[in-house]
Amino acid sequence: MADRTFDITLDPALAYLIADLSREYAAEGDGLYPTDDEDLDDNEEDDPILEAERRTDGGTPGSTDPIENELRDMIEGLNVDAQKDLLALIWLGRDDGTPEDWHRVRRQATETPHLHVAQYVEETPLASDYLRSGLANLGYEDDG
Repeated sequence: MADRTFDITLDPALAYLIADLSREYAAEGDGLYPTDDEDLDDNEEDDPILEAERRTDGGTPGSTDPIENELRDMIEGLNVDAQKDLLALIWLGRDDGTPEDWHRVRRQATETPHLHVAQYVEETPLASDYLRSGLANLGYEDDG
């Protein structure tokens, strides 16, 4: 697609790499804990160790998970505009958005204060699929 009607700061090839890492991370099951009380059995509700694990953001300093570290470092290494693009692409893919929706979704991402994008990606089980879908919806195909 040569003529694009939207601006994207994030390199699509890098976005696909982030999608691949996100898929690997989600496949490991790390950082994915039930958040609703109905998802916990009675024994788990009162377990202080499980509760402490649920409170950690998955990206604790000194993590020994190389996939988590690489994913987090890659996302945190992006400038703010590229991080907002990443967030907008995930939202666009989640909602089956079209190129015409890009400016609105990107504006929403820009207006979202204090979002920890790396943590958001880690805690969104389908982030990889959403990101791939968002990129494809804008005409960016995976060359890898």
